[in-house]
Amino acid sequence: MMGRFGIPTKHKIIKTNMALLHKVMITSVFTSIFLILVALRLDEETAWNWFIIFIPVWFFDAILVTYVTLRLMRHCRNGYDQADTLKSLTLKVQMLVVLLLKIVFQVLLCLRLQEIGDLRYYYVFIPLWMIFSLGVYKLCPRINVS
Repeated sequence: MMGRFGIPTKHKIIKTNMALLHKVMITSVFTSIFLILVALRLDEETAWNWFIIFIPVWFFDAILVTYVTLRLMRHCRNGYDQADTLKSLTLKVQMLVVLLLKIVFQVLLCLRLQEIGDLRYYYVFIPLWMIFSLGVYKLCPRINVS
């Protein structure tokens, strides 16, 4: 809904702010629940499995993976994404890869914290290092060596 001279109308601005508010609220609720569960586990108030403690994080990650996958499918079907004209196909694939690496890191961390098998911490942190490497590659400017 564009107003005169291409300026967004008040209704469009309110709708965008509400969507942002809901995203922030959902993120903070899942983060708060996860931190409360971690604090209870570390204080030895409960003897819950680490996989149970990470359920709020995995639920949130499942929502994100579903969202990115649907955007990716829409982009592939139409050749472009009408709602996301600024984001390219490669950026959406990178977002999906980062989310999947994050989930792998969380599973490996839970396995290590639960002491299932003989898993060393440097194997656990390999997916996280890959995420950091992708971030450095994406954020650093291209360097021309000539």
